[in-house]
Amino acid sequence: MKKVFIYNPNDSTHRGGGRYLKSLAEVIDGASLTEDFSRLESSDTLIVPFWKPTERPVINGRICQKQILCLLDVIPLAHPDHFPLGWKGRWNVRNSKKALIHFDKIVTISHHSKSEITRVLGVDEKKIEVIYPTLEPIFFDKKIGSSADINIPFKDYFIYVGDANWNKNLVNIAKSIKESDSNLVLVGKVFEKLKSLKSEEELEEHLKSLNHIEQKSLREFERITFEDKRFFFTGFINDDELKYLYQHAIANILISFDEGFGYSFFEAASQACPSLLSDIDVFREISTLDGALFCDPLDCHQIAMSINELINKPTLRNELIITSSKRLIDVLDKNKISKMWMKLLN
Repeated sequence: MKKVFIYNPNDSTHRGGGRYLKSLAEVIDGASLTEDFSRLESSDTLIVPFWKPTERPVINGRICQKQILCLLDVIPLAHPDHFPLGWKGRWNVRNSKKALIHFDKIVTISHHSKSEITRVLGVDEKKIEVIYPTLEPIFFDKKIGSSADINIPFKDYFIYVGDANWNKNLVNIAKSIKESDSNLVLVGKVFEKLKSLKSEEELEEHLKSLNHIEQKSLREFERITFEDKRFFFTGFINDDELKYLYQHAIANILISFDEGFGYSFFEAASQACPSLLSDIDVFREISTLDGALFCDPLDCHQIAMSINELINKPTLRNELIITSSKRLIDVLDKNKISKMWMKLLN
């Protein structure tokens, strides 16, 4: 096999796309990370691990003999009402679509994403390969996580891990937590600011900075949760601390309107934490029918009832822990994923 290079312009992110890049390094033996295309020879293989359609294409021509693009999802393009494009964004999307011709294969992370890429971008499905990502090794070891400096103000809680884009459905999650009178720990860099707000005046000043239309749902979420003791924001934490939170949570909550995959379902499963998921195609795909408790992401009352069901039915929780743990082993087998990549690269 020729030399394989994974484009890595910035490795400072640890969730989402950054976590996916790390998973590639785990399963592709001998691959090197680089941001310098001058290191590459024409006989090499180049993997670009992300696609940002509203920015200039990473490559716009042939650099290597084989070029592979990892396209995790097309959520912003699939939901234009919630992710509107300006003239510059539309121009970059046009160029990004044209640049797809320079890739021999597109790898995505679920069959749902594959169908969306075909539908939204018009890419021939034969050009698209589905290879699930894996988790970092720390989630597979048996060590107990460390609470470190996290001082959770309540004993019983649910956990949300991720970003705050519209598709994450944070407003309905917050309303459902209130209706069920339960507690929620929210993990993610996007919540850092909420930790420091001390007054209504500070909140209003902060909300003024969230003036993009894509931040509309985040503004509403912050108003709903401000000074409500049922919500605790950790900001960004390390994986050892994240393991601890999963291990002690009632359940993981991921009630998105749309997703490319759903990392937190598998992260939670690795720590014997069941999940409450929205009843959408991608979550049915990754968890199977009995791997999680499902609910309508639009129905706050149903979400609240599902939350109470997980609180009051320990037998149900245990059943979900068993089935989700089995699904984790079946889907995210590192050796199987590695073989799929090797077959694609050879």
